Amino acid sequence: MGAVYSGSIEISRQDDLDYLLMCEKYRDYIETHKANVLRSYEELLDGKDYSTVLPSGISVEEWNNTVDELREEIIHHDDSKYSDEEFEPYRRRFNKTKMEELADKENPEQAELVEAEFEKAWIHHYLINPHHPEFWNHTDMINGQLIPSLEPRKDGPRDMDLLNILHMICDWAAMSIRFRGKLSPISWYNTQANDERKAMSENTKNRLKEILIMLFPGEEVL
Repeated sequence: MGAVYSGSIEISRQDDLDYLLMCEKYRDYIETHKANVLRSYEELLDGKDYSTVLPSGISVEEWNNTVDELREEIIHHDDSKYSDEEFEPYRRRFNKTKMEELADKENPEQAELVEAEFEKAWIHHYLINPHHPEFWNHTDMINGQLIPSLEPRKDGPRDMDLLNILHMICDWAAMSIRFRGKLSPISWYNTQANDERKAMSENTKNRLKEILIMLFPGEEVL
């Protein structure tokens, strides 16, 4: 880190206090989100007995094994946000310095570059994080392994597995905690998750709906 986009030129910012402050602010955001994902996992899944209400096709053994396996995934949630491919483009997009804000207003081409670099970082993020439904629309099975591809699948999205559906729900719940002050992401999913719905197979959407209804009884899932 320590570089900022300015056209095709990288300028050192290690002596820029505003830049360093924005980097720290973005790190705090990542760590707070990671903590909220873990909180969501612990409140929704860890040690909870859903054996009598599991959706059809999910055995108690599969559920319990998946929840246990998910803990390790949750601990490393969004670690890629610290990578060179993601940190600065995300930071530059969401935590601008005052000089960067001014530069983007005065220079539309630079503002477009910031958006383009962020888009590249987002693609990098979902291609290596299968709790994002976009991953399942950009993977091919080669020699028994899921291999990410920049091109969307011609046959439509693959079905998400149970592990990553649950991880996705914890991710959404964490965002709901931060921005809506509640654990349930259902109101967001019902009204704003257009991109996520488009990236899912019908089987995934149906399975997700069953699990959301189970985890948040009394709430309607559209």
